[in-house]
Amino acid sequence: MPQQRDVIIIGAGPGGSAAASFLAKRGIDVLLLDRATFPRDKTCGDGLTPRCVAMLDEIGVLSEVEKFSHRINSARIFSPNGKSVEAKLKPHGKIPDYMLVSPRYLLDNILCRQAIQHGAHFVGKTKVIDIQQYDSSVTVIAKQRQQQVHFEAKIAIIATGASLSLLKKTGFIETMPAPIIAARAYYEGLREISDSFDFHFDGVELPGYGWVFPLGEGRANIGLGYMPDDKTRAPRNIKKMLRDFVELPAFHTMLSSATPTTEFKSYPIRTDFSTVRTYHKRTILAGEAAGLVNPLTGEGIDYALESGKIAAQYVESWLKDDDFSETRLAEYDQALRDQYQLLFDFCSKIIGCCIRPFTLNLMIFAATHNNEIRQSLTDIFLGNRAPATEPTTWNIIKKAVRALMK
Repeated sequence: MPQQRDVIIIGAGPGGSAAASFLAKRGIDVLLLDRATFPRDKTCGDGLTPRCVAMLDEIGVLSEVEKFSHRINSARIFSPNGKSVEAKLKPHGKIPDYMLVSPRYLLDNILCRQAIQHGAHFVGKTKVIDIQQYDSSVTVIAKQRQQQVHFEAKIAIIATGASLSLLKKTGFIETMPAPIIAARAYYEGLREISDSFDFHFDGVELPGYGWVFPLGEGRANIGLGYMPDDKTRAPRNIKKMLRDFVELPAFHTMLSSATPTTEFKSYPIRTDFSTVRTYHKRTILAGEAAGLVNPLTGEGIDYALESGKIAAQYVESWLKDDDFSETRLAEYDQALRDQYQLLFDFCSKIIGCCIRPFTLNLMIFAATHNNEIRQSLTDIFLGNRAPATEPTTWNIIKKAVRALMK
């Protein structure tokens, strides 16, 4: 019989490693599994929002992450007609007034090491293929070098990102969600690059967006995302869309002497939190596995870290009470709904009514003349404040119209 752990966490990305850190720090026996060894690369935009920075500070790794990151203090949004608005970031409570750009192969390795330092047991090169759920335990079935191995625990946390195979195998997902489709590449030798988070709705097919996130020293992560819905299909070739994006006249000077240092890589981004099931028979989901990625921007590292913390808090309580009933596990789901559902509803409304040329041009033009609109747009894109405290989408549009009429 395999040794029974308190908790097995599947996936050592930001969500899984955060949960492991918080649990292990409390003296809980945690086994952290991942199919890769660390450090390993992860295709991503590499942007760390102010919310993410705050969580890194709470986990205790911010100072180390900052050594390998580029700090950004402003964000720019470009409308379809090429006009732009820039806003300096402002602090909100514990959320700071800056962002970071940090390659994932460094960030994820730091977070995983922190979990290990707190006492979590990490095993790499372990691909989990199934979870068998019993009344008193869970058995995690995995492959190591083509050999099948078993691990046992009182509860499991799945934090495997956008991967669907384990979620389908364990009954969490029955139908395929429509993900954001994205692609990115690293460039070096850039000239006259702005030192801001740049979101582009110009030169891209809507509902889509491009980004340029500077890494410092003339380097940047440049990418493009597309948000398919019931009315629009995912593009057949997102990499071609990215190539077309970087060839826009607006980038000629910046990229005139630049060279890509990686190939163009595409990847799915799951944003289906509103419909996903987050718990089932001694197993819960965290991070992107639970669809916790901002539907508007495709950013999810902050939500992964936050949900990892929330998962750890509830798991600790269930372990203390030795109660893993569906009723207790539903408490975790409700906590996630309380934290994120309004945000997801809000972003979905914006995508539905605002990601259109006329509306975007109107809002961004108005934002150049109205500081409140400018700050609201920035906060919406970065998720700095809860939607309950933000103006509604229509209020922002009304303010934009009034600003134009002055």
